[in-house]
Amino acid sequence: MAPKPWATAAQRAFLELQMPDYIRRQAQKKLHLFWGSMEEAWFARYPEQEVLGLPLACDTTAAPLTDVQRAVLGEAIEGRKAQLASWYRRERKKIRQGGGGGSKSKKISPLMKAFAKKTSSAGRRAPQPKEVFQKLHKDEIRAELSQRGHDAMNEAVRVQGRETEETLEEQEVAVKMSRSERMRLRTQVVAEMWKNASEERLEEVRERVSLEKRKLEEERRKERESGDGERTATQYQEGIDAIDELFEEAHSVSLRLAGWVGFTVVGGPTPRLPGGEQTVKVICSGETIAGNNFTQACADFEQAILKPFKLFLDRVYTPTVCLEREIKQGIDEPSV
Repeated sequence: MAPKPWATAAQRAFLELQMPDYIRRQAQKKLHLFWGSMEEAWFARYPEQEVLGLPLACDTTAAPLTDVQRAVLGEAIEGRKAQLASWYRRERKKIRQGGGGGSKSKKISPLMKAFAKKTSSAGRRAPQPKEVFQKLHKDEIRAELSQRGHDAMNEAVRVQGRETEETLEEQEVAVKMSRSERMRLRTQVVAEMWKNASEERLEEVRERVSLEKRKLEEERRKERESGDGERTATQYQEGIDAIDELFEEAHSVSLRLAGWVGFTVVGGPTPRLPGGEQTVKVICSGETIAGNNFTQACADFEQAILKPFKLFLDRVYTPTVCLEREIKQGIDEPSV
């Protein structure tokens, strides 16, 4: 039996978006460059501290981690890095073998990209002071790291075989140790520079944090007022075509994480149909012992659920709205 997936739908979408860069760096024999940028982006979106219930490194109000907590966090981070490396090796192998379900055969739709972005709370939060400090003074931090031997550690990782697809067990152990040392050094350097920062620099950070918070609030306000903005009929149809994938993935996550099954009913004007005629989609998960999903097991599904839902749609979308949604030229045949 296949092992239970460890990544959520949003996390898998994020990893798949990086696959082209993985393949490119692998061909260049420079995978060490890929791991650095990818892991930084991963842990910014999905901090291991949140998984463990520990405060983020940028939380200046929290008490320092104990030695035990630091050890647990370090082990969790190294374990996650190993999972990430295994995921990319496995998915790359699927692509080479032409296997279905791999990153090559599954194109990520714009709707799934939006889903991955919106389901990541880390991707939507305002930056913390120490994060802003690192961005503002990244050149100084990089120079200090270089002076303390960080570059030599990077070279060691490259030489130890990280650039190859299949690494030996002893090489992986050495790589993990080296990466752990690099992370500890970076954390130490940033902490020292943050602690010794002048009041002028701290004020600069506070102003930038305040600015970023205002920008985020403004973006959220605009989203609440107008969603993603004015969309064309073709864009609406593209979203409708991709919606099955979205909800099938959501149901899959629900089943995998919560063990729950269910069904989703959505509907509205369909731009490729004449007059923007309304249609309904039903996405189900879970089956009875007889192999029936909810729509098949519910004898009066049409009358009890679909009929009142269609009446509801008639109240939501006027005939004028449906006409406005219609694709005026090049109307396609209905896909269902």
